Amino acid sequence: MKHFLPHFIQENYRHGKLEGRLRAFTMFVDLSGFTRLTEKLMQKGPEGAEELSYALNHIFQPTVALVYEQGGFIPNFAGDSFIAIFPYKEDSATHAEISGIALRVAETAQSTLRRFISDQEDPVMAEYNIGIKIGISEGDVKWGIVGSKRKGYYFMGEAIEGCSDAQVRAESLQAVADERFLKFIRPEIIDSESIGDGLSQLLLEGINLSESAPHTNSAPKLPKPDPVVMEEFFPKEVFENPGIGEFRNVVSVFLSFTGVNTHEALDHFSTVVLDQSENFGGYFKEIDFGDKGGVIFCIFGAPVSFENNLDRALEFITAVQDDLLHMENITGARYRIGITSGTAFTGVIGSGERCQYAAVGARVNLGARLMMQAKWGEVMADENVQRNRNFKFSFKGEGNFKGFEKSIPTYVLSGRNLGGRTSFSGNYFGRQSELKTLLDFAMPLRENRFAGVAFVFGEAGIGKSRLSYEFRRSMRETMAVSWFTCQSDQILRKPFNPFIYFLKYYFEQSPENSQERNRELFENNFLELQYELTENRHPEADAVRREIARTQSVLAAMVGIHY
Repeated sequence: MKHFLPHFIQENYRHGKLEGRLRAFTMFVDLSGFTRLTEKLMQKGPEGAEELSYALNHIFQPTVALVYEQGGFIPNFAGDSFIAIFPYKEDSATHAEISGIALRVAETAQSTLRRFISDQEDPVMAEYNIGIKIGISEGDVKWGIVGSKRKGYYFMGEAIEGCSDAQVRAESLQAVADERFLKFIRPEIIDSESIGDGLSQLLLEGINLSESAPHTNSAPKLPKPDPVVMEEFFPKEVFENPGIGEFRNVVSVFLSFTGVNTHEALDHFSTVVLDQSENFGGYFKEIDFGDKGGVIFCIFGAPVSFENNLDRALEFITAVQDDLLHMENITGARYRIGITSGTAFTGVIGSGERCQYAAVGARVNLGARLMMQAKWGEVMADENVQRNRNFKFSFKGEGNFKGFEKSIPTYVLSGRNLGGRTSFSGNYFGRQSELKTLLDFAMPLRENRFAGVAFVFGEAGIGKSRLSYEFRRSMRETMAVSWFTCQSDQILRKPFNPFIYFLKYYFEQSPENSQERNRELFENNFLELQYELTENRHPEADAVRREIARTQSVLAAMVGIHY
């Protein structure tokens, strides 16, 4: 079994440790040009997917192996990039020992760049101008395990931010380090050239770090992957995947967040997203603190695909918005979302020491860029997503994005498209007997008596909706009737969901409203309901009114309002 979960996380989880801090050197490795390669190989179908899988792993496998040989580990693969963490014990290691680890990190960067330069003779690498940049830092790293039903994990802190910032300033085939790293490197071993802002390019050409850096005599023995633990973090389809890459149509959802400053807050925030991604059949890939700050990435359509992946992704976003509304108001947490739909390479990337099920492609990258362009609280979408007719979108404008030659139209999600009431044209015929049965069944309602429950069932297209419509129309012609819909959800099998649907409609609740506006609408409608029950002369009206008053807070909680 492959190491889909970092051994660091696996072993801490097995021992019941869910958060901590370590001191480490960090290295951000970023590849460029793979998006162009992905788009080109898509045209070749399955054969192109095999070629791309080979190209990705041809680069990653030796680099990942080198990281682990030098005592590091990799938390995540962010498409065509990754961060490596090299921990050390600052309270027991000598400065010389720590400097030795720093040299091993530098040697890892040097070996990666040298091998990459030699690969430039490869026709595929040369044709698509595949490049590499490396950023290196040192400092505190905070880590944690989050989630309830499904688990996730994160690594964050100054060392993560430092290597991310350094990588951004690096040119292709360069390694850039910050001052925190350089204080452990003697200039007579590695020279450097300042590029400003406390960053320097490491001048690694023409030196032999293998003679200076201390080495272990054997590759580290990693603990075996624990399938029981892995199932806490991933659906089985991820780690039971044979590892053969393929091109799939996927929906990419990127969620950037801020104001989530403690492990407890991040646990709560992440649990909402983890649970809802599970509810709607998505793959919660990772929590990443890289060059874009705090980001959660979810995929719909891989490794498990459904007929309605886009509907599921949009319903997922709406559910997350509902669940996080209270947290936003209490803690000031903010988030923004980018969502795109399109073909991407999906499959396992990495090596035997560490791998991950990932999605790589231009539309995936666009999702991340839309997220960064969105305002806080906004959900930005591409043209493929806005075609969905179950949700409303407003045109935001065309934008130029890295990796795209032409400008891209962008849209903002504005809510569900409730449309109008279902109506039919033409004369109704062929179901008069069934209609009469329903009308006769409803006769006790005229005497304020309970009529029972009627079921309308049959094959798709047989006319159930038209029969129900004619029944409602006929009832309205002869008596005053209020129709309430308790609609089930074919995607989300959630307790009380039909009743929550009815209550939100009755109390005029909408995710587009502020929390204050939804509370105001709830209380106004609640008072009106109580007034109507007070004026009602039905013998049970007063008992119903008292029960409604007693359960007001329960009804409010079901629609997301908490007193």
